[in-house]
Amino acid sequence: MQQFVDGDRRPYVFHMCWTAGRTDKLRYLKNMALWFLSPKCDAASWRAAAAGNASHVHDAATCCLAGAKAWTPPTPYVDA
Repeated sequence: MQQFVDGDRRPYVFHMCWTAGRTDKLRYLKNMALWFLSPKCDAASWRAAAAGNASHVHDAATCCLAGAKAWTPPTPYVDA
């Protein structure tokens, strides 16, 4: 949070109100490189982790790809 306050990070919100449901939202987010979960962390593996299966560990270190730089369309509103 301090990085946001200091101006080191610039958060943004992306909302999809035009999609029919979760399946379409997920497909569009993945196609636009705005999906930040590792492919190995799919719905079945989350269910297994919730059921206590020790071979499915899900946390920021194993599933989150937020450190990856997402593609951003070139616009005058986005700093280079």
